Amino acid sequence: MQNYYFFLTQNTELWLLLGLIYLRNMSFMKNILLLSGFLFLAGHISMAQQATTPISTEVKEGMKSSAQTATDQLVAKYSLSADQAKKMYAVQLRKLNNLAEIASLKQSDPAKFLAKSTAIQTGTLGSIQRILNNKTQVDLFKSTQSQVRVLKSAKRKELLSQKMANPAIEAALLDIYQE
Repeated sequence: MQNYYFFLTQNTELWLLLGLIYLRNMSFMKNILLLSGFLFLAGHISMAQQATTPISTEVKEGMKSSAQTATDQLVAKYSLSADQAKKMYAVQLRKLNNLAEIASLKQSDPAKFLAKSTAIQTGTLGSIQRILNNKTQVDLFKSTQSQVRVLKSAKRKELLSQKMANPAIEAALLDIYQE
């Protein structure tokens, strides 16, 4: 047994060589581990994507007319140019398409529906703000958003005084939306 310990303590070159071999194999193992982790993650991401139900042509036509109506209202409100109106139509159509895609979540997963609807509204407002390019348009947009915040605050206070649950409050506030 003493010879074994002597071997372990006195043959440092051998241990260094074994350590280098280990580290070399370790980097190979790290590469294998990283590759397998990447493939695992990629597999889960591709499996996690849900197939959406195709939107019928009647619904698409309805969305197009709704988007055009909303665009016309915003063109009148903000005095948009033709180029801005074209971009605004694309934003409104995208918003309606996104809302149609998550409509099934309203019953099956209300919390997820609320989160996604809020994200859609936030994204739409950001897109609208980027389209507006003169001071009067931006000032009108900011004024409208200020009014919306005041309305939401008043509604939140009202619902809190009624002791409503937070998800119900958030769902009610989601309906207070302009643009």
